[in-house]
Amino acid sequence: AASDVLVAVWKQLVVDRPSIVPCGWELLSIYRLECRAILFALFPVDMHVGTNLYEIGAGWMVPKIDDGREYIGRAALTQERGRKKIWLAGVRAVDDTVNPPLVGCEVFNLLGEFVGYITSTAFSPREGRVLGFAHLSPKCPVGSKVLIEGTDWEVCSVPFNGKQ
Repeated sequence: AASDVLVAVWKQLVVDRPSIVPCGWELLSIYRLECRAILFALFPVDMHVGTNLYEIGAGWMVPKIDDGREYIGRAALTQERGRKKIWLAGVRAVDDTVNPPLVGCEVFNLLGEFVGYITSTAFSPREGRVLGFAHLSPKCPVGSKVLIEGTDWEVCSVPFNGKQ
């Protein structure tokens, strides 16, 4: 937006509506990771042009493919259904003193094989430890133990629903 528009919006948020408090990226990440009602994934961080809705656990958003209707994108969706190169998983630090790893940090299985990368992380006040989203190999299911920056993590389903 133009700078005058941004200034006007900011003024309205901060001055005219003092009950609205702007938040930073870190607070948004904490909220997204702690949100238990829905998967609160962001574009282009947790999903991007290289992922499909099935891979991030949002296949329910795709129109029914087998109803015989034609629409733009139907062929691509049909081709993507069932194909899962990665999946959007939750990761939970085992040690409650671990700092949040950076976005893009590599994830390895216990054999030292690369299995994915971090897309979002934040310290969870609710759980008292770091949580994160990661793009992982389908060979890395819920309950798997992984290594991130040499520390132990557990693979979880998302949205996080307490201790798993």
